[in-house]
Amino acid sequence: FNKVERLKLYKQTLNVLKKANIKIVINILDNSHLLNLLMQIKKYNINFEITLPSIKKEFNAWSNKIETKGIKDELF
Repeated sequence: FNKVERLKLYKQTLNVLKKANIKIVINILDNSHLLNLLMQIKKYNINFEITLPSIKKEFNAWSNKIETKGIKDELF
């Protein structure tokens, strides 16, 4: 999509969401660029819920270790 087509698609999507009166769920992962857009998302006149990770466990290729961030393993 070029910029004009993409903006048209965004507008059509918002119109459908408003008419359908449904809630969208936005799952924002750790270090996502969407974290910087939370105030922009809040301005949309639609039903939404934003979820953020409470725990992350993943292999880090740079350190060659499994790393955990957030709630610690001993809590569950």
